[in-house]
Amino acid sequence: MLTRLSQSFSKNPLAWILFVLFLIAEGGNWQRGVELSRLCELTGLDDDLVANLTANQREIRRICVGRRPEERAD
Repeated sequence: MLTRLSQSFSKNPLAWILFVLFLIAEGGNWQRGVELSRLCELTGLDDDLVANLTANQREIRRICVGRRPEERAD
């Protein structure tokens, strides 16, 4: 089964391209999930929230700025 699959990939370069695009998309999804988990952790109602408010706001701002679409200068 695995041999047949590898032969199919070698005969079809489009399959490799799509597979690489899939891996890139999954990597981006994983990174976004990690950042969202961190954001939820920072905005949770913990006792440490007040003590680390400035550091938390700085990290939240960094994550959110990274998610904004680039503004175009017309």
